[in-house]
Amino acid sequence: MNSNHSLSNPASAPYGQHNSRQFACCSRRLLHRSVRLFLIAGLASLVAQFPLQIHAQAFLFEGVAAGDYAGSLTVSAGSQTLRLTPEGFPNGSVTVQLRAIPLNQGVIANQGSTPVSDFFAPLRFTFTLPVNPITFGFLDAVPGGVGGDIDGSVTIRGFDSANNLLGTLFYKNPTYDGGTYQTLSGNFGGASYFIASTSSPSDNMNSLVYEIIDSTVVPEPSSLAMLLCCGATCGDLALRRRRAS
Repeated sequence: MNSNHSLSNPASAPYGQHNSRQFACCSRRLLHRSVRLFLIAGLASLVAQFPLQIHAQAFLFEGVAAGDYAGSLTVSAGSQTLRLTPEGFPNGSVTVQLRAIPLNQGVIANQGSTPVSDFFAPLRFTFTLPVNPITFGFLDAVPGGVGGDIDGSVTIRGFDSANNLLGTLFYKNPTYDGGTYQTLSGNFGGASYFIASTSSPSDNMNSLVYEIIDSTVVPEPSSLAMLLCCGATCGDLALRRRRAS
């Protein structure tokens, strides 16, 4: 027997090194994928907890000609379009009226073709893009907004595109005469339209002029998907730079 015979196989060393390198490479790939998934899950969690909001717009109607608009009035601001209609009165109209500061110009709904006392209508605000936070301002329809008749409490209800009630804004003041400028603000999970009305008295109801001080569009799902994609790409680029260095 040859006492110099070695039990080790010289060829086994390179093979073992190859396996080690392959294992390390696979481990790095798994780590990169895990980090990507972690980033996407993290961003998705943030989006769920804090819904993104973009494109804040106001509809003050100051650039709209004063007068009566049969059936409806449509105005745009940035990416958002707002359509105003007299709720429950398809043959009614919407009137743009001059007012006093701070509501210089606003809108009111009518049961007929022109504003007539005791024949006003609830006003519907319909958006092409759903909104979340929104602020309404309102004042008496009398020129100068000096008040006079009792307009009563104001209710503004928000609905989604499937006509589900999302929430209600309520200004409770049964003796409100519209002589002071008031606002109502609220957050809605993607409201498509709102209906503003007064609850009392039975005479001269809904005789208030409205404006939208601020409204914020809720991003579409495609926008959220793009955000997640960008986040994952940024994370991947950071990992690649780290690996290259």
